[in-house]
Amino acid sequence: MRDPALTPLYATYAFAYEIAYTPENALQHGLNMVKAIKREVQKLELGSRMRKEVWLREIAGLESQGAPTTLIAICGGMCPYLTCAT
Repeated sequence: MRDPALTPLYATYAFAYEIAYTPENALQHGLNMVKAIKREVQKLELGSRMRKEVWLREIAGLESQGAPTTLIAICGGMCPYLTCAT
């Protein structure tokens, strides 16, 4: 049985063509990286409790940003079947 603590929280790629280039995907991978950093920071002995609290506060700030949904509207062209309100 595999230890869940060893499971990567974000994907790594061997080739650029494997990456799905969408804003949502990039933001989600970023949030997963933040989770991975948090998991490792909690294991570290950083010398003082205050230093660890600063790291965890910064991580909490990144986590609270979330991954917004991006909506992109494209309008234009000469298609007679579609109209675009301005």
